[in-house]
Amino acid sequence: MSESIIKCEGLNKWYGSIQALKDVSIDIKKGEAVGLVGDNGAGKSTFIKILSGVHQADSGNIYFDGNLVKINDAKDSMKLGIETIYQDSALAPTLSIARNLFVGREPLTFKFGSLGLLDREKMAKESLEAIKRVELDLRSGDELVENLSGGERQGVVIARALYFRTKVLIMDEPTNHLSVKETEKVLRWIEKLKAEGLDHLKAIQIDVTDQESINAARIEIGKSTKVLDALINNAGISGGGFPQTSINSGIDTYKEVFDTNLFGVVRVTQSFIDLLRKSPEPRIVNVSSSGCSITLHSDPSWEFYHHKAAVYGPSKAALNMYTVCLAYELQETAFKVNAVDPGFIATDFNNHNGTDTAENAGGRIAKYAIIGQDGPNGKFISEFHNPETGEIPW
Repeated sequence: MSESIIKCEGLNKWYGSIQALKDVSIDIKKGEAVGLVGDNGAGKSTFIKILSGVHQADSGNIYFDGNLVKINDAKDSMKLGIETIYQDSALAPTLSIARNLFVGREPLTFKFGSLGLLDREKMAKESLEAIKRVELDLRSGDELVENLSGGERQGVVIARALYFRTKVLIMDEPTNHLSVKETEKVLRWIEKLKAEGLDHLKAIQIDVTDQESINAARIEIGKSTKVLDALINNAGISGGGFPQTSINSGIDTYKEVFDTNLFGVVRVTQSFIDLLRKSPEPRIVNVSSSGCSITLHSDPSWEFYHHKAAVYGPSKAALNMYTVCLAYELQETAFKVNAVDPGFIATDFNNHNGTDTAENAGGRIAKYAIIGQDGPNGKFISEFHNPETGEIPW
């Protein structure tokens, strides 16, 4: 059997009163490809940030290449040979491609103690060669990252991993917010990484509107684990933006939105329920929105009474009812099934007009993915709108 490249034992991480990681253990072998499955708020990003040195675990052990290690910061992680691609690409938008490629590892023309002069000629030449390896159509490494598309930014980070011959590459939702064309390009880059020997990774892409895609993912995931502790259904589309009216919204738009926001949740839940049943404390979180509460939208005194979404709202209201039915059917088991509103978060979904952060949203969702047996079941939760009890009316 192959030796371990990364082994974690009993990792725990708290953010205030919220436990983001609970007794996480994993053993990744050299040459093994692993897909870490779970939607926003499931704890993936927290786990990744611990391995990359952004955060430190409150307890537990990390072994790298057989040795017990302490990862105090990003430099410790890079020295071990761990490269991380975050959801936001972890690039400085106001710096050039070359500066981003070599950040923290800049080549110097000479060194005097901790001081030296940047070898800008080497940075320019080798950054251009690096981006050509991932077939980025860019003329110079001096191009500012802020001028690149989302897919091109991911390409820069993957080029960095190739250049420094990373031992382990961790990718945190590398296709998030990318177009279909850019997603296909990123997946080709991943295959290129594997072909060049960086094979400690695996991308599993699921189209929740395609049962064959879900079935393929279920088979692939089943090869790595026989148990699934939590399922967070977060896929959602708006239906072409807002405002939306009941009279003018076309039936095709309704079908498209319901296919993702409701039917996609049903497909994925039914496909993974067998793995969830094998967990001692399985959790299902269906990400909803307080703006889709029928009770609140029927109350003229509610502050958002006039903010109707004729397509998106019914799709999430239907999801809420599915949550109620699912919780009822599983009430005699160890399952906890809840609909959770992450809050009014500044994301691409609302053109960043939200008033809260994705980090806070993730914490709210994660809380109900790891609640104890005394936690709620079959409830509609919005701690953003009701911080006292968390519960809001359907």
